[in-house]
Amino acid sequence: MCGPRSEHNERRATDGRLASIACLVSLYMFPTRSFILCMLVSSVSSAHYMYPIRVRFPNIRTGLTQWMTVGYMPFIKPGHAPTRADRRKLRMQRDELLQRCLAVLCDRLITASKDGFLVRLQQQSDEVLAVPRVVLYAADHPEERHVLGLKLNGCLFPCSQCLVNKTEQSCPGAVCTERPVLYTLEMQMEAALLYDRGCSGGRLNQIAATTCALPFVPVLGAFHGLGTGTLGLYKVFGFDLLHVRSNCSCLSGE
Repeated sequence: MCGPRSEHNERRATDGRLASIACLVSLYMFPTRSFILCMLVSSVSSAHYMYPIRVRFPNIRTGLTQWMTVGYMPFIKPGHAPTRADRRKLRMQRDELLQRCLAVLCDRLITASKDGFLVRLQQQSDEVLAVPRVVLYAADHPEERHVLGLKLNGCLFPCSQCLVNKTEQSCPGAVCTERPVLYTLEMQMEAALLYDRGCSGGRLNQIAATTCALPFVPVLGAFHGLGTGTLGLYKVFGFDLLHVRSNCSCLSGE
């Protein structure tokens, strides 16, 4: 999506007008779970399940938008692991694959969210500086937790936006404290390092108990505006009405 870094830096250094001629590129992301069967050409016939990742760039002037497929995500079937340790290992592999696919897809976009990139608009004769921002990630609650690197089950704080204990979610007047973005990301980085080194299981359990964090760093946290600035990492997710937890004060507006 963005041009070469050298050309971009040169234009920014020599063209002072870019400071006043700039635009914000909004980005909607929608990984759909409608599986596509892909046959692999090999010596042994086989097939893999994948689902596409689509994005949309809203245009506030024309109102014309269109979903574009920008990549595909492999799907690992849950299967029936014989032991609890095998099931946990399979879940970790699925979460790691998800983060790696997002990292490959968003690598240049993450860089562009910091430095911007040059585009030529129909109404402008000169190139302008465009800065992309992720403003919506459409997903249900389970996928949101996987993308954010948070535990889905067996945790004290099932809401991704706040730290209301699960025993107080249905209680009127429950204190709603926002989940700290930077602190959670730091805990996930520490947990990822410990998990890769295969040490300090007690510390991993402590991090999981206090923050519901898995030993993965969410790729979305690298986007400017989500892990920096307004820290909107936990606020960009959109739900279908069937998946909204209406008993959580931060979602119901209480």
